[in-house]
Amino acid sequence: MTASIVRPLSVPYADTRADQLALVIDGPELPYLARQDLAVAGIVVSMRLLGASHQIVVEGSRTLSETVACLPEANAALPSDLTRDGFQFRSEITAPDGPTFAALVDDLIRRADRANGSCLIGRFPREPHAVTAIFADVSTTVAVWETWHTYPQDTQIVHTRSEFRIAS
Repeated sequence: MTASIVRPLSVPYADTRADQLALVIDGPELPYLARQDLAVAGIVVSMRLLGASHQIVVEGSRTLSETVACLPEANAALPSDLTRDGFQFRSEITAPDGPTFAALVDDLIRRADRANGSCLIGRFPREPHAVTAIFADVSTTVAVWETWHTYPQDTQIVHTRSEFRIAS
Protein backbone atom coordinates (compact mmCIF):
# COMPACT_ATOMS: atom_id res chain seq x y z
CA MET A 1 0.00 0.00 0.00
CA THR A 2 1.28 3.47 -0.80
CA ALA A 3 1.76 6.26 1.70
CA SER A 4 -0.89 8.87 2.36
CA ILE A 5 -0.74 11.78 0.02
CA VAL A 6 -0.84 15.49 0.79
CA ARG A 7 -0.40 17.18 -2.55
CA PRO A 8 0.31 20.80 -3.27
CA LEU A 9 -2.02 21.64 -6.16
CA SER A 10 -0.63 23.46 -9.18
CA VAL A 11 -3.75 25.53 -9.77
CA PRO A 12 -4.62 28.75 -7.95
CA TYR A 13 -7.39 28.72 -5.39
CA ALA A 14 -10.64 29.94 -6.95
CA ASP A 15 -12.94 31.76 -4.56
CA THR A 16 -15.89 29.42 -4.87
CA ARG A 17 -18.40 29.11 -2.07
CA ALA A 18 -19.70 26.12 -0.18
CA ASP A 19 -23.25 26.74 -1.39
CA GLN A 20 -22.12 26.38 -5.02
CA LEU A 21 -21.33 22.67 -4.63
CA ALA A 22 -23.63 20.06 -6.13
CA LEU A 23 -23.76 16.26 -6.04
CA VAL A 24 -23.72 14.14 -9.21
CA ILE A 25 -24.08 10.36 -8.94
CA ASP A 26 -22.79 8.15 -11.78
CA GLY A 27 -21.73 11.10 -13.90
CA PRO A 28 -18.79 11.00 -16.30
CA GLU A 29 -15.26 10.61 -15.02
CA LEU A 30 -13.64 14.05 -14.94
CA PRO A 31 -10.02 15.15 -15.38
CA TYR A 32 -8.28 15.21 -12.02
CA LEU A 33 -5.34 17.00 -10.45
CA ALA A 34 -4.41 14.17 -8.09
CA ARG A 35 -5.50 10.58 -7.55
CA GLN A 36 -5.03 7.91 -4.90
CA ASP A 37 -6.49 4.40 -5.19
CA LEU A 38 -7.36 2.13 -2.30
CA ALA A 39 -7.84 -1.54 -3.25
CA VAL A 40 -9.14 -4.49 -1.21
CA ALA A 41 -10.12 -7.91 -2.60
CA GLY A 42 -10.81 -6.72 -6.14
CA ILE A 43 -12.64 -3.55 -5.06
CA VAL A 44 -11.01 -0.24 -5.93
CA VAL A 45 -11.96 3.12 -4.44
CA SER A 46 -10.36 5.84 -6.54
CA MET A 47 -10.10 9.18 -4.71
CA ARG A 48 -9.72 12.08 -7.13
CA LEU A 49 -9.16 15.77 -6.52
CA LEU A 50 -10.76 18.12 -9.02
CA GLY A 51 -9.38 21.33 -7.59
CA ALA A 52 -11.84 22.51 -4.94
CA SER A 53 -13.96 19.46 -5.70
CA HIS A 54 -13.72 15.70 -5.54
CA GLN A 55 -14.77 12.59 -7.39
CA ILE A 56 -14.89 9.07 -5.99
CA VAL A 57 -15.05 6.13 -8.40
CA VAL A 58 -15.80 2.69 -6.92
CA GLU A 59 -15.15 -0.37 -9.08
CA GLY A 60 -16.03 -3.90 -8.05
CA SER A 61 -19.05 -6.18 -8.38
CA ARG A 62 -21.06 -2.93 -8.24
CA THR A 63 -19.83 0.42 -9.45
CA LEU A 64 -20.53 4.02 -8.49
CA SER A 65 -19.16 7.48 -9.04
CA GLU A 66 -19.78 10.43 -6.75
CA THR A 67 -18.84 13.94 -7.78
CA VAL A 68 -19.12 16.91 -5.45
CA ALA A 69 -18.23 19.99 -7.44
CA CYS A 70 -19.38 23.31 -8.85
CA LEU A 71 -20.73 21.97 -12.13
CA PRO A 72 -22.78 24.02 -14.58
CA GLU A 73 -25.00 21.06 -15.50
CA ALA A 74 -25.88 20.32 -11.87
CA ASN A 75 -28.94 22.41 -11.07
CA ALA A 76 -29.59 21.29 -7.49
CA ALA A 77 -27.85 22.24 -4.27
CA LEU A 78 -25.82 19.72 -2.33
CA PRO A 79 -28.33 17.55 -0.43
CA SER A 80 -27.95 17.12 3.31
CA ASP A 81 -29.11 13.50 3.04
CA LEU A 82 -29.61 11.10 0.13
CA THR A 83 -30.17 7.33 0.16
CA ARG A 84 -30.63 5.11 -2.87
CA ASP A 85 -29.77 1.58 -4.00
CA GLY A 86 -27.21 0.78 -1.31
CA PHE A 87 -25.70 4.29 -1.39
CA GLN A 88 -25.97 6.78 1.44
CA PHE A 89 -24.72 10.38 1.29
CA ARG A 90 -24.74 13.04 4.00
CA SER A 91 -23.38 16.56 3.93
CA GLU A 92 -23.11 19.46 6.32
CA ILE A 93 -21.86 23.02 5.92
CA THR A 94 -20.41 24.67 9.02
CA ALA A 95 -18.80 28.05 9.63
CA PRO A 96 -16.48 27.79 12.64
CA ASP A 97 -14.56 30.78 13.93
CA GLY A 98 -11.11 31.43 12.42
CA PRO A 99 -8.97 29.59 15.02
CA THR A 100 -11.30 26.57 15.03
CA PHE A 101 -11.30 26.51 11.22
CA ALA A 102 -7.47 26.58 11.08
CA ALA A 103 -7.22 23.88 13.77
CA LEU A 104 -9.54 21.58 11.82
CA VAL A 105 -7.46 21.94 8.65
CA ASP A 106 -4.26 21.31 10.61
CA ASP A 107 -5.87 18.21 12.15
CA LEU A 108 -6.76 16.85 8.69
CA ILE A 109 -3.11 17.15 7.65
CA ARG A 110 -1.98 15.36 10.84
CA ARG A 111 -4.56 12.59 10.28
CA ALA A 112 -3.19 12.10 6.77
CA ASP A 113 0.17 11.16 8.26
CA ARG A 114 -1.52 8.24 10.06
CA ALA A 115 -3.94 7.20 7.29
CA ASN A 116 -1.70 4.53 5.71
CA GLY A 117 -2.61 5.23 2.08
CA SER A 118 -6.31 5.74 2.63
CA CYS A 119 -6.46 9.48 2.05
CA LEU A 120 -5.75 12.23 -0.43
CA ILE A 121 -5.45 15.90 0.44
CA GLY A 122 -4.92 18.78 -1.96
CA ARG A 123 -3.53 22.12 -0.77
CA PHE A 124 -3.69 25.28 -2.81
CA PRO A 125 -0.70 27.59 -3.31
CA ARG A 126 -0.63 30.66 -1.04
CA GLU A 127 -3.77 29.43 0.79
CA PRO A 128 -2.56 26.95 3.45
CA HIS A 129 -6.06 26.44 4.86
CA ALA A 130 -7.76 25.93 1.48
CA VAL A 131 -7.85 22.15 1.16
CA THR A 132 -9.88 19.33 -0.28
CA ALA A 133 -9.45 16.17 1.79
CA ILE A 134 -10.70 12.62 1.22
CA PHE A 135 -10.38 9.75 3.70
CA ALA A 136 -11.63 6.31 2.62
CA ASP A 137 -12.04 2.80 3.97
CA VAL A 138 -13.03 -0.28 1.96
CA SER A 139 -13.90 -3.86 2.84
CA THR A 140 -15.30 -6.73 0.79
CA THR A 141 -18.86 -5.49 1.40
CA VAL A 142 -18.78 -1.72 1.85
CA ALA A 143 -16.81 1.38 0.91
CA VAL A 144 -16.99 4.42 3.17
CA TRP A 145 -15.44 7.83 2.59
CA GLU A 146 -15.49 11.25 4.16
CA THR A 147 -14.51 14.52 2.53
CA TRP A 148 -13.81 18.04 3.67
CA HIS A 149 -13.84 21.07 1.37
CA THR A 150 -12.58 24.20 3.13
CA TYR A 151 -13.28 27.80 2.17
CA PRO A 152 -10.98 30.10 4.19
CA GLN A 153 -12.47 33.33 2.82
CA ASP A 154 -15.74 32.50 4.63
CA THR A 155 -14.29 30.01 7.16
CA GLN A 156 -16.78 27.49 5.81
CA ILE A 157 -16.30 23.74 5.76
CA VAL A 158 -18.31 21.26 3.73
CA HIS A 159 -18.10 17.80 5.30
CA THR A 160 -19.55 14.80 3.48
CA ARG A 161 -19.83 11.15 4.45
CA SER A 162 -20.76 8.44 1.97
CA GLU A 163 -21.32 4.71 2.26
CA PHE A 164 -21.74 2.32 -0.66
CA ARG A 165 -22.81 -1.29 -0.11
CA ILE A 166 -20.83 -3.32 -2.62
CA ALA A 167 -22.20 -6.72 -1.58
CA SER A 168 -24.95 -7.94 0.72
